[in-house]
Parts: sequence; structure tokens; C-alpha cells
Amino acid sequence: MEHERSAIIELAKNGKTQKEILKLLNIPANRRKFVYRTIRRYNETGEVCDKARSGRPPSVTTPALQKLVRERIRRNPRRSMRKMAQELKVSESSVRKIVKVNLGIVHSEEREFTS
Repeated sequence: MEHERSAIIELAKNGKTQKEILKLLNIPANRRKFVYRTIRRYNETGEVCDKARSGRPPSVTTPALQKLVRERIRRNPRRSMRKMAQELKVSESSVRKIVKVNLGIVHSEEREFTS
């Protein structure tokens, strides 16, 4: 998306119209507003990157906790998540979220194949 925005700004600086930009970059017509807003944002702020978004910051799944969980799993891959949660004094769901979402580790079950 950043690359696309940069290309839009370069073309606009070179005097291309929004319609020409849409055609040159193969942007669908239903994203006309994206081109318009990108150019307007650049003219107002001088930047094309996204603004900081509001929202609740992570309170438990901090990088430090992620590192601890990663190290414990590295040392013992068969470690119980319940036990790890108790040791780290966080909820089981937080540990599961760190393992699945942040670390990208998924459970791989060994299955017996019958013929």
C-alpha cells in the first residue's frame, strides 16, 4: 500500500489527473477515493503514511512476555500452556494468544493413517 501511495504522489507531482493515475496504476474505479485522499493528505501534511490509530495498547502480551514464552517453548516444546500461564502469572488465554498469534506456533498432531 505504501508503494502504491508513493507512486500516486509521484504521478500527481508530474501533473497527471486522478483519472490518469487510476488508469496508469491499474487501480479499480471503486478506489477513486483512495487516490483523492492520498493526494489530499500529501498536500496537507507532506506525508503519505498512515496516521497513528487510537486503541487500547497491549497490556499483557508485551514483547518481554513473548520472549519469555518463546524461550520456554524452545527449551521444552511439549510444555503445558496451563503450567506456563501459572508460572508467568498470566491467563491461559494470553499464553495461547502469544503462542498462536504472535509467535505463529501451531499444534501439530501426529495422526495414524489407516489403509
